Amino acid sequence: MTTVERKRFVPLLKPWLFVALTALSAVALVELFSLTLIRLRLGRLESPETFFHSYLATPAHHHAEHCRRPNINAFGLAGPELPLRKNPAAYVVLVVGGSVAEQFMESRPGHPPALETLLNASYRSPTGKPFEVINGAIAAGAQPMQAISFLLLHDLADAVIGLEGYNELGNYGSDNRIEAPARIWDELQAAGYGDYRQMLAQKASHEFYAFARDHFPMSRSYTGFALAYGLVALVDEAARHGQEIVASAIPGLPPELGAEERKSFFREQYAKYLGAIDAIAKHRQMKAAFFFQPVPAFDKQLTPAERAVVGDLAYGPLYREMVTGMLVFRRSGLPVFPLLDAFKSYRGALYVDPIHVRTNPGNELLAGAMVRRLVSAWGLKKLSESGSR
Repeated sequence: MTTVERKRFVPLLKPWLFVALTALSAVALVELFSLTLIRLRLGRLESPETFFHSYLATPAHHHAEHCRRPNINAFGLAGPELPLRKNPAAYVVLVVGGSVAEQFMESRPGHPPALETLLNASYRSPTGKPFEVINGAIAAGAQPMQAISFLLLHDLADAVIGLEGYNELGNYGSDNRIEAPARIWDELQAAGYGDYRQMLAQKASHEFYAFARDHFPMSRSYTGFALAYGLVALVDEAARHGQEIVASAIPGLPPELGAEERKSFFREQYAKYLGAIDAIAKHRQMKAAFFFQPVPAFDKQLTPAERAVVGDLAYGPLYREMVTGMLVFRRSGLPVFPLLDAFKSYRGALYVDPIHVRTNPGNELLAGAMVRRLVSAWGLKKLSESGSR
């Protein structure tokens, strides 16, 4: 290139500006890649909403800044704030269970839970006061969590309803007792395994994640989030290798028990907790009813959309066996009822994952199936039969 040609060549960008723009473009590409990776891996960018509790397992936290669920009350349950004492102007029904029961209790201002709406529209309560339904259910809950929740909240209610079964199935016929905690507790088992260094590494990685989430610039960077989350995932995965040894050991059953003995003992223990709730309810002159929830494995004709999300349904026969075995305890007065056919007549798509349904019309269908059984179990009278309140 001659001197004249060099003079004619005028770069469009100054060297320092070119370097800066190249660097910014690289950062933008990395951020875009990180965002794509996060979306594929997590599906959404939100803070964890639960925390570990010594006997409630995983209630939601009530943190105004980090909790993504705005409807969590101070107790850690979904729904409006719970009163300190029972509402004297209402016939209060407490609902306990896991995430299906929690979803069943979905409400918003001016729109109470479907069960409360149906009961007040058509039936008179045993005291003549309007029905009020409150939530005592916790996602991932399984017995004896419902019994514990009832012990904590029964003084707020005139009646109790349990909606459960699917979470309990996880321990049915296994080497675990019914009280064995959910898999969400696995990361705490490093201490039981004796590897405190691994537990501390997990704590450090989670603390780093929390710091990155809350502090600039990492809190504003998808790449920062991906790095922090990746570190947590790697450390947690490493911890699981040691945890597998004790994952199903506490509380467990003697190894010499046969499969049928384990199932029989499980049903007895399940009935023990339901019976304890019922006994306290009777002592306090409360009504009680326990419902085994519907599952997509049977009693509903699934749509193609549902089949794509419900997963493996091979557990169906085992679940039916467990429910059938539990219904035997009705002979001794335990108020247990099946809701397995609650969605049988509905032809549209309801299930959105292996166990949860679209709340509309899912909650209305569940409420209708419940009330049909409560009419005889609790002696409910229609408003047209008993007159207005």
